[in-house]
Amino acid sequence: ALLVAAMLHLHNRIELCAVICNGGGQPRERAQLARCVLDHLGAVNVPVGIGSEGTPYSAQPHEYNLEGFSTVEPSRLLDGRALMLRTLQLARPKSLRVVLISSLRDFADAVASHPSLVLEKVHMV
Repeated sequence: ALLVAAMLHLHNRIELCAVICNGGGQPRERAQLARCVLDHLGAVNVPVGIGSEGTPYSAQPHEYNLEGFSTVEPSRLLDGRALMLRTLQLARPKSLRVVLISSLRDFADAVASHPSLVLEKVHMV
């Protein structure tokens, strides 16, 4: 899903505003992997956030075996909650399509803490 979204973004078919990675008890590693994938594709300006922990999962050795994964600068990974809020605040009314492919926790937290902002900015989930 990230690969497809990044390619659509790079071809100006969509605007990929943010990627927030969560779950598996390894949100930092998942964010690091997303940042690495986006960098390989040339989508270096898409912000990546570290989301909620989720239920622990033991990653298989191959899951993070991607050239450049270990060299992703931690400073390029943002706080997922802050990134979600900033993305909502900067969006035009009813312009966001939110794609959720893992835990719903981070978006649910945004809905709970900023319901009117989510209603104003989100077009579809």
